[in-house]
Amino acid sequence: MTLKQQPLLDQEGLKQHRKNEVVLAALSIFSTRGIETTTMVDVANAAHVGVASDYRNYSTKIDLALAAAVS
Repeated sequence: MTLKQQPLLDQEGLKQHRKNEVVLAALSIFSTRGIETTTMVDVANAAHVGVASDYRNYSTKIDLALAAAVS
């Protein structure tokens, strides 16, 4: 691996970490409040990310719920 490749790997690792945090936050909120009453903003706030990040990775709440269910 070259020095130029290292930042790319770190950036991809950070993206995956944030994505995992969103799924974990969604799982926690869905289990306490239910899927219907939870918003993407609720999940974003709990995961400490912007709501645009939620929608970038999961275009709908159902997509996010499926990701949480299989995690």
